[in-house]
Amino acid sequence: MSSKFSALLILIILEKAGSAARPVLKFTPNYGTIFKGEKIKMTCDSQPKETEYAWFFNNEKIGGNKGNIYEILSANVMQSGNYQCQTPDGSKSEMVTLNVTEGPLILQTAPYIHEGDRLILKCHHNPGITGNRSKFYKNEAELRGWDNDPLFMVSDITMNASGVYSCIKELWDSRSFQSTAYATIKVKELFTVPVISVTPNPAKAGYNVTLKCQATASKYKLKTELLYGFYKDGQIIQRFSLANQSTIPAGKRFGKYYCAATPKTSTVTKKSQEINLKNSKAALTQNIVGLALYECILIMSFMFIFIT
Repeated sequence: MSSKFSALLILIILEKAGSAARPVLKFTPNYGTIFKGEKIKMTCDSQPKETEYAWFFNNEKIGGNKGNIYEILSANVMQSGNYQCQTPDGSKSEMVTLNVTEGPLILQTAPYIHEGDRLILKCHHNPGITGNRSKFYKNEAELRGWDNDPLFMVSDITMNASGVYSCIKELWDSRSFQSTAYATIKVKELFTVPVISVTPNPAKAGYNVTLKCQATASKYKLKTELLYGFYKDGQIIQRFSLANQSTIPAGKRFGKYYCAATPKTSTVTKKSQEINLKNSKAALTQNIVGLALYECILIMSFMFIFIT
């Protein structure tokens, strides 16, 4: 086996190992806060699927469970805390927080929410009492007036959906009263703003250049497949595809370029900053003119100093 082939094989292996997605921990129902006595199912999603998983509660290993599902059939307050799952290769999910509480009312939201998701708020009263109408607020501004539906939903949210939400609900427990519950939501980026780069840099006259577009998906989701598109002077030169590179012929490269990224399963699209690939001759002329002007200014400055 040649040394070049061996090096290539090692690079491929390392690339595949580095691209393995972390497992993702999901709740069913998808709420981070529940009442004492309610049940919740946790699922560890990974690629590829494994036969055994390890589970952790506040960094301590939970014994007796090796599957990809961990269930709490009747939660108690002591089970509030941070949960994680782990695949056999040692890769752990991000911590996901579960709050188990008592009291008359909670505002339920998903443990983590990404841009492009549907925001679901549930004004949930304790099963031991009777609940009636509710209304919702964001940062003290009313979102919805009194209604018997305990759910409020907004589709395709943006980062601007972050804020302090609350709901008020009419309750009955031997007497009629109102209760208010709060939840702070911080919307996570589905993926970062893409960055465009050019190779070689600086570009060489008479040579093709390669544009590369890079973005990083959220670590709270399974590996998100991103599509990339490339644009020159505002016009499409490569439609959205899995390819994050585009080769520009030497004679057609001069202009302003940017790239964009979007996931297969979302409408969120983000654009990179522009880069300007200039004609080498024009750039050289511009540099010469600039240098000449600089020298003229420098000579005039010395003459002014000498005369005065």
